[in-house]
Amino acid sequence: MIKQSPTPAERLAELEQSLRSPRQSYPMLPALAMLAAEARDFDKAQTYANQTLQNPSDASDSIHIGNNVLGLVALNRDGDVATAKTNLLAAAKTKGSKILARWGPTLALAKALLDKGEKEVVLEYFQECKSFVTQNPKLDDWIAMLKGGGTPDLSHEYLWMR
Repeated sequence: MIKQSPTPAERLAELEQSLRSPRQSYPMLPALAMLAAEARDFDKAQTYANQTLQNPSDASDSIHIGNNVLGLVALNRDGDVATAKTNLLAAAKTKGSKILARWGPTLALAKALLDKGEKEVVLEYFQECKSFVTQNPKLDDWIAMLKGGGTPDLSHEYLWMR
């Protein structure tokens, strides 16, 4: 019998149960926020994203993740495209991290906004991300494609929310 992978909701519950105290959860807040968004538990996602921004960590880049999650909440729960766009641009207002430098920006909110035809804000986001994404050449490709009127296919890139 093949064991199925846990769902995002199951992974979230497992992570929440593994944390013994609020103090212990601070380093895990970005992961909790992302998992809650992926599980489509937008109330928890918003709570964890706000806590992520209130308890910043350079290691996980709280500014980048917290704002991306808040934008996903605005877009998916509230249908608020304007707030999602504001959060996307706020996510790029970070000094970055080793992970972001190598792997590039978080793409779930950018992809969701592209799917709604919001190319201009995604282009601006990618251009802002160049200040901290130094080792991922795909960013330049995406920028060139958007400038040329195309839409990059982000479906095969690292997306933590599908």
